[in-house]
Amino acid sequence: MENYAIYQKYKEAKEFGYNLREIFERDPHDILNFCKRKEYPVISYRRGLGTADMLGYLDMCTINFAFTVNVADDDDAVDDYYIFFRHDLRVPRLKFALCHELGHILQGDVWRGSASLCNRDPQRGDRLMENAANICAAYALDAKGYLDGNDTPEYLCEICGIGLSSAEYLQKLIKALNDAQKQRYFDRPIPLFQECQG
Repeated sequence: MENYAIYQKYKEAKEFGYNLREIFERDPHDILNFCKRKEYPVISYRRGLGTADMLGYLDMCTINFAFTVNVADDDDAVDDYYIFFRHDLRVPRLKFALCHELGHILQGDVWRGSASLCNRDPQRGDRLMENAANICAAYALDAKGYLDGNDTPEYLCEICGIGLSSAEYLQKLIKALNDAQKQRYFDRPIPLFQECQG
């Protein structure tokens, strides 16, 4: 995939993150209320194992912090999403997981009759769509607006509830995106973009 296509995917994720952050700043119950207004049921694994099993995604509950299923079929007029999450997550990590899933939905990553692939701590080698969903989630949770230059890995650990090595990786990814936005250099390889194609 070319630099520009990767850049566009990440830039779109950042913009969706900004949009979510604006919504969450106005709504004290933020993420769950947003999902409710959009009619995306948010179900904990504890309560939703039967539903996940019925939909054929029980195995996803053992390998993900959260995942989204689009249960719409070709005859449906609109997509129909269910978001499942691990019930024992601490609040910052839960918010990051849910915003990650919203990133997938907003970017059209979850096709009808399928589920999002992977929701774990960001790491080198993640697929493009996972990196984009992580960027969206980080920007959605960046209430201080630090991610455009004043962020640190520790700040990302705090707002996203992720480990330090994951935060360092996510920070590098965000920095590469911001540098590409400023310099608009797509004629030569952007090493981190190339590495992150997954």
